[in-house]
Amino acid sequence: MCEMICDQLAAGKVYQGKNWTKEYQLSYWNRTQDTFPLNENLKPFVTQMLTIIAQEGINKGLTKKNLKECYNKCIAEKNV
Repeated sequence: MCEMICDQLAAGKVYQGKNWTKEYQLSYWNRTQDTFPLNENLKPFVTQMLTIIAQEGINKGLTKKNLKECYNKCIAEKNV
């Protein structure tokens, strides 16, 4: 799952170049998530992680701690 988020961030940076901002990928995700081929149970996880990254930036947002907390909140706890 982390790979997908990293891939999205990388694609955004490549396509936007110097115009890329930390908020860009969340904005793109919000516009396209309804057509994105992803299990509906995983979409809240992606949304939350991209929100964290938009607020804190990649280095502070994309951490093992944030990934684990977000996974537990959005996926693991809902499947108990």
